[in-house]
Amino acid sequence: MRNSLSRRSFFALPAALFVVSACKKDPGAPPPPQAAGRCSHCGMKLKPESPWLAEIVSDDGQKLTFDAPRCAFAASLGGKKGKLRMQDYYDKKWHDASELRFVAGSSVIGPMGPDLVPVDPARVTKFTQDHEGEKTYEAAQVTQAILDGLK
Repeated sequence: MRNSLSRRSFFALPAALFVVSACKKDPGAPPPPQAAGRCSHCGMKLKPESPWLAEIVSDDGQKLTFDAPRCAFAASLGGKKGKLRMQDYYDKKWHDASELRFVAGSSVIGPMGPDLVPVDPARVTKFTQDHEGEKTYEAAQVTQAILDGLK
């Protein structure tokens, strides 16, 4: 009995070491994205890789991050001051909201349901044709009534 236990231990130890070393991370691999917190308006958990993220950057550089354009506009209309920035639907690059157009009523759904989809003005026609967009707004045209109508 004692002899068979020693054999099991003898074979189990290398097997366990093999499994543990196989699970070891590649030292050259980039670290996984860290959680970015929660939306400054609704509290939804943010995903750093989300193309829907938006932000308001204050004059002193402070950033408020939002899970979707709808939340960023709601915060801005509610008194949060600063430069409104969002990612273009197609190239996922950050732009000032004034440089984009916002399409409502399309088949593209945001993380919290219907949203205003930020699109480069040169691609609005393509977007509305491809995704059945109903109405396009400039950032300065977005009102609380428009946001309420998205629901």
